[in-house]
Amino acid sequence: MRVLLCDDTPEMRALLRYALEAEGGVDIVGEAGDGDAAVRLAADEQPDVVVLDLEMPGPDPEALVTGLRGAAPGAALVTFSGHEPAAVAGAAVD
Repeated sequence: MRVLLCDDTPEMRALLRYALEAEGGVDIVGEAGDGDAAVRLAADEQPDVVVLDLEMPGPDPEALVTGLRGAAPGAALVTFSGHEPAAVAGAAVD
């Protein structure tokens, strides 16, 4: 499985990388620290899965999800946020 990690905190990306690679069968194809980089990398790498912090610098959560869906339409989005679920939930739901 090809995975793109997107979080603005390098330590969180490192933790996610460690946890996913420990499971096996995962190839981390890129890491993004902001929303614009996430969309660019998704378009370039065409990952199977995008693990996405919805509250990163760059586009608002809704625009970020829309951009990622356009850049890598076949990718599953796995989202998380440190903010209240209601504040970002609409962005992740079709």
